[in-house]
Amino acid sequence: MAKARLGTVTERWINGKTEKRQAVKTEKPKAVSEKTKLTIYVSKDTIKTLWHNRAETGKPISHTVERLVTEGLEQSKEKK
Repeated sequence: MAKARLGTVTERWINGKTEKRQAVKTEKPKAVSEKTKLTIYVSKDTIKTLWHNRAETGKPISHTVERLVTEGLEQSKEKK
């Protein structure tokens, strides 16, 4: 009996959180460029370096990766 109630309460709590998140998302202004979720595979050394950079700068890893990729592509275009 208690487990059924706990499951119901948990489900309501999750649904409530989801509804609040969806409401907030509709109110946020859209970013200049839409971002897409992407999974990449990198070496353990690269991951450690990214986490150290995250700890030092406080910037998210995704921002660091995006900046490095953009700079790398711009440099390769300039070489051509």
